[in-house]
Amino acid sequence: MTRDAAEARLATLEVRSYEAAHVGGLWHWGYHHGSRKVLTENRLLTPHLLAIIDDYLRILCYAQWYLAETAENVVHGLMQAMQKRGLPRQGAERLSAGKSTRSSLTLYQPASVARTSGRKSAVRNSSV
Repeated sequence: MTRDAAEARLATLEVRSYEAAHVGGLWHWGYHHGSRKVLTENRLLTPHLLAIIDDYLRILCYAQWYLAETAENVVHGLMQAMQKRGLPRQGAERLSAGKSTRSSLTLYQPASVARTSGRKSAVRNSSV
């Protein structure tokens, strides 16, 4: 396929690509279900890995295994990532469509989003 043909084909497709222009510009997070069970309180449970990734650097900001996909665990992971890497400019749910992750999106709101919506944010970041 020639370059012109490839560009013409791409122009007809819907492309939803994005990338961050700077460090901390966009974080992605989601859960991965473990392949093995763990024994807790005489029950076998599947652990879930919460991973938070910086889009620009392509590094893990934070990762931890949890026993459940809950909003509390997502918020805990985000707080740990923020303590380690600083505040992100945006957050986006990736990899998981679980209710726990969607509900946590209402619990965490970047300062830039709060400013554009006309509400004051309790989160302050001098680098934004």
